[in-house]
Amino acid sequence: MKFFVPFEAVKEYEKPTDHLSMMFGPFEYDHITDEDIQLEIDNGNAKSVKLATPWDQEPITKTIHARRIAALVLLIEKGMELDPVEMELSEYNKNTNFVTDGHHRIRAYKFAKKNGFWASLGGFETLIKEFKTVCRKHY
Repeated sequence: MKFFVPFEAVKEYEKPTDHLSMMFGPFEYDHITDEDIQLEIDNGNAKSVKLATPWDQEPITKTIHARRIAALVLLIEKGMELDPVEMELSEYNKNTNFVTDGHHRIRAYKFAKKNGFWASLGGFETLIKEFKTVCRKHY
């Protein structure tokens, strides 16, 4: 079941004990700048991206990531619904919360100035309930 995750809720939910920091600031592709993404859109490179091809089957470069994010931005701007981001909330010694699939989508939503993203939440039920409560405060 998908659930809307506001970016503000992620900031609020961040815990100082988090040591696996793919979900909580910074996100995985925050180093890809808006300028990098806009350049790929302006050059028309984003239109050639085959999103069905897994990103890790191409050379892993900043440009490849920017191009893929730009392609997702174009879909968002057309009003298309993207697959939900997969998130895992769990505890192992310390809290570990992370995105298992969807880093490019998160960056595309941020570039497109969206308030958040749709996610599929997995992990410990108590942490999922806690996280959903925080998310609902930001609707």
